[in-house]
Amino acid sequence: MLTTSAGAHLLLVGFLGRGLPAELPRPRPLPAAPPVVRVIENVALEAPPPPPPPKAPREILQEAPPPEPDLPSLDPVAAIAAIPATVKVDFAVLATGPVVLVNSIGDASGGRQAPLPDEPLSVDGPGAGGQLLSPPPSYPADAKLHHHTGTVLVEFRTNPTGEILGARVLRSSGHYSLDRDALQKTRESRFTGKAGYYFKAYEYELH
Repeated sequence: MLTTSAGAHLLLVGFLGRGLPAELPRPRPLPAAPPVVRVIENVALEAPPPPPPPKAPREILQEAPPPEPDLPSLDPVAAIAAIPATVKVDFAVLATGPVVLVNSIGDASGGRQAPLPDEPLSVDGPGAGGQLLSPPPSYPADAKLHHHTGTVLVEFRTNPTGEILGARVLRSSGHYSLDRDALQKTRESRFTGKAGYYFKAYEYELH
């Protein structure tokens, strides 16, 4: 029986061995990789170009000044200084001819002026040729409190534009408050007539 088992085993091995090839095929070798070729190019190194030379500064041409025009000579005029006549004046420039000292710049308008009359004209008289436009009349409070009355004469000059110049008390009322009020009213006024030398009478009465 052992012999029979051995024979069957051999038969099985022989049967299976008939389907196998005698030699297994060998794998094909991979193709060889192409050789790596390194190309080295000889490049000549050149030095960088030198920087450009600095530009020369542009010359600025200056034009010659135009010739001065040939102006005709002017006649000399009187120098005018707008300062009070009582102030001592030291001129910084040489003044030729007469020098006129005036109290304000308004007196200097028009250059040389005709001489003023020796006596002032009444601004309310027919020779004035205009009206004195004054603030509304009012009685000083302190003068009214102390029952002060009187008449104040104020003299002044006017220029062609109607400004009041150099106003001062020509005759006092005897009371400071009344004189001050009349003088202030005159300085705040304006004259519609021609330039000249005038006076205005202010009457202060209590009823």
